[in-house]
Amino acid sequence: MAAAILEQELKRLGRDIEVRSAGLAALAGAPADPLANERMAERGLDLSGHRATAVRRDQVRAADLILVMEHAQRRWLLNADPAAAGKTFLLGHWRRAEVPDPYLQPPAAYDEVVELIDAGVADWIGRL
Repeated sequence: MAAAILEQELKRLGRDIEVRSAGLAALAGAPADPLANERMAERGLDLSGHRATAVRRDQVRAADLILVMEHAQRRWLLNADPAAAGKTFLLGHWRRAEVPDPYLQPPAAYDEVVELIDAGVADWIGRL
């Protein structure tokens, strides 16, 4: 959801910045969660073609900026590849906020996460 929202906002502003999504424990090839699909469809975003991918070392090294949802994800990336240092931040960095994973949570949890993502994207957008 975060990648889709960030990409939508960058396009709206006419910014040509590539956005990719990858997970630490992603089940490769899995589609987006149905509730995530619903929440994004409400915004005109289509996640039907999304398939989960696991983050790879070459992606970490090629990235200019890596935004993660939780402190544990940042620590994992830094331990896995020191090249992530200096370019890996929380999406909620400017608010000192983590974005919890809503998977298997009730619909209200997805709504809360979308609000946190919106806030994080708004904070980062002017800095990209």
